[in-house]
Amino acid sequence: MANRMPGASWFLRRIGRYPNGYVRTCDTPTTPDGIQVVWYESEGWVPHVLELPRRDARLLAKRINQCLDRTAKK
Repeated sequence: MANRMPGASWFLRRIGRYPNGYVRTCDTPTTPDGIQVVWYESEGWVPHVLELPRRDARLLAKRINQCLDRTAKK
């Protein structure tokens, strides 16, 4: 399947604010029609990149939300 929105990015904060990160669509030989999660602490830092198939990205998002909901301060 072709990438739905090639290279589209969704940033956590305005560009230039740190720490920051984004989620974007990717199309690589290892993960066609995939999702990249990118995180960096400050300007000049090497970003941490997590590349996932769409199915695993959805499952990871679900698990993150479960973790946040179950560990929220009451």
